[in-house]
Amino acid sequence: MSIVAACVITAVPPPGPTVLVFAAVTTLLATAGGAFGAASDAQAVVAKKAFGRPVLSGAHATYGIGGVMAGRWARSLPGPAAARGPPVPRPTCRP
Repeated sequence: MSIVAACVITAVPPPGPTVLVFAAVTTLLATAGGAFGAASDAQAVVAKKAFGRPVLSGAHATYGIGGVMAGRWARSLPGPAAARGPPVPRPTCRP
Protein backbone atom coordinates (compact mmCIF):
# COMPACT_ATOMS: atom_id res chain seq x y z
CA MET A 1 0.00 0.00 0.00
CA SER A 2 2.77 2.44 0.86
CA ILE A 3 4.58 2.23 -2.47
CA VAL A 4 1.29 2.70 -4.32
CA ALA A 5 0.57 5.78 -2.20
CA ALA A 6 4.05 7.16 -2.89
CA CYS A 7 3.59 6.68 -6.65
CA VAL A 8 0.16 8.33 -6.65
CA ILE A 9 1.28 11.26 -4.50
CA THR A 10 4.44 11.92 -6.51
CA ALA A 11 2.44 11.87 -9.76
CA VAL A 12 0.68 15.02 -8.52
CA PRO A 13 2.98 18.03 -8.51
CA PRO A 14 3.30 19.29 -4.91
CA PRO A 15 2.95 23.03 -5.67
CA GLY A 16 -0.77 23.60 -5.28
CA PRO A 17 -3.10 26.54 -5.67
CA THR A 18 -2.85 27.36 -1.96
CA VAL A 19 -0.39 26.86 0.86
CA LEU A 20 -2.86 24.48 2.52
CA VAL A 21 -2.93 22.17 -0.53
CA PHE A 22 0.87 22.27 -0.73
CA ALA A 23 1.15 21.40 2.98
CA ALA A 24 -1.33 18.53 2.67
CA VAL A 25 0.38 16.98 -0.36
CA THR A 26 3.84 17.39 1.19
CA THR A 27 2.63 15.78 4.43
CA LEU A 28 1.15 12.83 2.52
CA LEU A 29 4.35 12.42 0.54
CA ALA A 30 6.49 12.43 3.69
CA THR A 31 4.15 9.96 5.40
CA ALA A 32 4.22 7.58 2.44
CA GLY A 33 8.01 7.83 2.22
CA GLY A 34 8.39 7.11 5.92
CA ALA A 35 6.04 4.15 5.74
CA PHE A 36 7.95 2.75 2.77
CA GLY A 37 11.24 3.14 4.64
CA ALA A 38 9.89 1.40 7.73
CA ALA A 39 8.43 -1.44 5.65
CA SER A 40 11.69 -1.99 3.75
CA ASP A 41 13.67 -2.01 7.02
CA ALA A 42 11.26 -4.57 8.48
CA GLN A 43 11.69 -6.73 5.38
CA ALA A 44 15.47 -6.48 5.73
CA VAL A 45 15.20 -7.73 9.31
CA VAL A 46 13.19 -10.73 8.08
CA ALA A 47 15.82 -11.37 5.40
CA LYS A 48 18.58 -11.12 8.01
CA LYS A 49 16.91 -13.83 10.07
CA ALA A 50 16.45 -16.01 6.97
CA PHE A 51 20.03 -15.59 5.69
CA GLY A 52 21.71 -15.54 9.07
CA ARG A 53 23.86 -12.53 8.18
CA PRO A 54 23.36 -8.76 8.09
CA VAL A 55 21.66 -7.49 4.94
CA LEU A 56 20.31 -4.09 6.04
CA SER A 57 23.18 -2.09 4.54
CA GLY A 58 22.70 -3.89 1.23
CA ALA A 59 18.98 -3.08 1.32
CA HIS A 60 19.76 0.61 1.87
CA ALA A 61 22.30 0.59 -0.95
CA THR A 62 19.81 -1.03 -3.31
CA TYR A 63 17.20 1.60 -2.42
CA GLY A 64 19.67 4.40 -3.18
CA ILE A 65 20.83 2.85 -6.43
CA GLY A 66 17.22 2.38 -7.51
CA GLY A 67 16.54 6.07 -6.84
CA VAL A 68 19.51 7.12 -8.93
CA MET A 69 18.47 4.82 -11.78
CA ALA A 70 14.87 6.10 -11.67
CA GLY A 71 16.09 9.68 -11.79
CA ARG A 72 18.35 9.00 -14.76
CA TRP A 73 15.49 7.23 -16.54
CA ALA A 74 13.08 10.11 -15.84
CA ARG A 75 15.57 12.64 -17.25
CA SER A 76 15.82 10.61 -20.47
CA LEU A 77 12.08 10.90 -21.18
CA PRO A 78 11.00 13.35 -23.87
CA GLY A 79 9.36 16.52 -22.67
CA PRO A 80 9.96 20.21 -22.13
CA ALA A 81 13.44 21.16 -21.01
CA ALA A 82 12.06 22.76 -17.85
CA ALA A 83 10.59 19.43 -16.74
CA ARG A 84 13.92 17.65 -17.24
CA GLY A 85 15.86 20.22 -15.24
CA PRO A 86 19.15 21.85 -16.06
CA PRO A 87 21.76 19.88 -18.00
CA VAL A 88 24.25 18.04 -15.84
CA PRO A 89 27.81 19.24 -16.54
CA ARG A 90 30.21 16.49 -17.50
CA PRO A 91 33.41 16.40 -15.47
CA THR A 92 36.52 17.28 -17.41
CA CYS A 93 40.10 16.57 -16.51
CA ARG A 94 42.38 19.50 -17.09
CA PRO A 95 46.08 19.35 -16.34
